[in-house]
Parts: sequence; structure tokens; C-alpha cells
Amino acid sequence: MQLSPTIPTPGGALTSSLRVRHYLAAGVAVVGAGLIALYPASPPAPAVEQHAVRLVSTGDVDVTASWGSVLSEAFTNLQGIDNEIAANPSPVLEQLIDNQTAFSTTLSTDFQTIGTGLNTFLSQGLPQALQAFDTSVAAGDYTDAVNNLNGAVLIGLLPVVQPLQDILTIPGEESQNLTNVIDQLPNIGLNLLLSPVGPLDGTLQALADSSQAIEHAITAGDYTTALTDLLNQPAFVTGALLNGYDNPALFITYDGLLTPESVPGFDFTGGFLDSLLVGLPETIAQALGESSAGAAASAFDPSLFTDLLASI
Repeated sequence: MQLSPTIPTPGGALTSSLRVRHYLAAGVAVVGAGLIALYPASPPAPAVEQHAVRLVSTGDVDVTASWGSVLSEAFTNLQGIDNEIAANPSPVLEQLIDNQTAFSTTLSTDFQTIGTGLNTFLSQGLPQALQAFDTSVAAGDYTDAVNNLNGAVLIGLLPVVQPLQDILTIPGEESQNLTNVIDQLPNIGLNLLLSPVGPLDGTLQALADSSQAIEHAITAGDYTTALTDLLNQPAFVTGALLNGYDNPALFITYDGLLTPESVPGFDFTGGFLDSLLVGLPETIAQALGESSAGAAASAFDPSLFTDLLASI
């Protein structure tokens, strides 16, 4: 039996093509549905608690610092310390010189006073007293002769007593000056040990505050501020170390390593460098000057001889 060849018809080719397109369309639909499920065409609305107004960061520090401003302020602080040193470059040496000058003046003045007093007594008072003594002895008034002679000697030597007393107090005053410095050693040592604490605490606080500001900016979605604060943070923290830091939350001002002394005086109110180069020498100088260096030596009290003079 002879079979007739099958002649494809346009309708059959079209039907096959439609089937292929149908399968492709179905596949594309499946893939598209999967993509939509994984990556929605529009993101979900942001939650209010994640991108709300940045209320939590209203107390953040302003992390704005540049290396130029930090170094400029450090240079200004160094100039301030230099001005303090220039105003009193060698307080310890100057105080020692002042003390020795005062002692020398006391010695010179008192020795001159003693010399004048002795000269007056030996040239005038003593001859007159001896003459009166001879007269009383010749008259047989031995008691009056001795009493008058003793009284004349005591009265004649009174001008010599006070300057001699001033001279004898000088060694004690010099020793007391050294004792005053030794007594200040605990305070000096404690101040020097504590002076780095301010820069250290201020630096740590500046680091914490600036890090907190960066964290708040990231949480609020303000990535530009976060990046800016992060780039400024090294200069910001270095400025706290060198120049000091104001804690906005605790209202505490930390001294930096280069903070100058704001109020002149004999105390440690500046940073570590100021305490070492200015505060320490001034404190020692003050201790050396606490004794009156002969100027306020104990005055001679004539009342010590009241009873004796009254008996003459």
C-alpha cells in the first residue's frame, strides 16, 4: 500500500510556534514573579522609629575641627606659656637672690648700727659711768656705785641688742625657707602627678562624645554628617589632648597638655606643661619667700629689762 507524504500546512506550523511562545511566556512569568518576590518594585515604607527626626542627638557635640585650627590654638597656648615664663623667667633664682640681698642688707645695716652704738657707748657712756662709779666709791656709796654702773652699761648697750638679734635670726630664717620648700614637696608631687589626668580624661571624653555623635548620625540615616564627623574626629580628639576640652554634659573643662594658666598665681591651674614650667618654679619660689628674710625679724622688746631698769 502506498502512503501519501504528509504535507505540512501553515496552520500546523503556526500551532507549533504558538505552543513554544506559550511555554516561554509561562517561564518568563514564573521568573518575573520570583524576582518581584525577592526584590519588590517599590521598597516598603520606612518605619517611623528608624528614620524619624533625630531627637536623640540634640545633645551631641559639634565635631568640627581641622588640623589647622588645632595647631593654631596649640601655638597660641604655647605663646601664652612663653609669656608667663617671660614675665617671671627664674622665680626660684630670683627669690634666692632676693633672700640673700635682704640678708646682706640686714647684716650691713645691723653691723653699722652695732658699730655706731658701741662707739657711742665706749667713747661717751662708759667713761661717764666709770667716772660716776669712782665718785660713788670715793664717797663710800659702794651699793649705789655698782647699781649706777650696771644701769649705765645696760642702757648704753640697748641700741646694740636689737640689730644683734636680727643678725642671729638669719640662720634660722634660711633654715626655715628650706623647710618650707620641703613641706611643699607632697603638694608639688601630687600636683605634678595629677596634672596629666585632665588631658587624659578630656581626651577620652572627647573621643566618647564624638563617637556618640557619629553613632547617632548613622542611626538617623545622616551618613554625610557621620562621614564628616568621622573624618574630623582625629583632629577633634587631638585638640582635646593638646588644648583642653569642654564637657557639654557635665559642664567640666578639662585642661590640655598645653593649656596656659588662666589666672596668675602660685598654684597649678594650667595644663601639664604649664604646671611643670610655670607652676612648679613659682610654688618653690613662694615657699622660699614665706620667711621674712630679715625684714620682719622679731623686734627687740625693751620690756624684758623693765624690772631690771626699775631696780636701778
